[in-house]
Amino acid sequence: MKLTRLALAGLAALGLAAGTAGAASASTGHATAPSAWCTTRAYPANDGWPGDYDIYVWSNQPHRDAVAADRTDRYGYPTNSHGFSDVYLWYQYNGELIKITVGGATCWTRA
Repeated sequence: MKLTRLALAGLAALGLAAGTAGAASASTGHATAPSAWCTTRAYPANDGWPGDYDIYVWSNQPHRDAVAADRTDRYGYPTNSHGFSDVYLWYQYNGELIKITVGGATCWTRA
């Protein structure tokens, strides 16, 4: 996977280039289309509900719907002009596999 300078700067600014304590899980997925990519990380939402997660998505897909889905739930939120989105996914159990699609890219993380 090839990341642009902007994507690398965004990851570094958020402390994700070398990993971040407190993050639930991370996965850098390969894109299903040759030029589309995404990477994702799940964080507890800290909203008082232990199964709620913020799914951060970085991609090269600006102004596209980023959709996070597990076996039973599916939520989406559009990416901004830089390809970033924060999708809220509720009622997850620890370790649950989450699939993210944005444009032609697919990546995975765990709650």
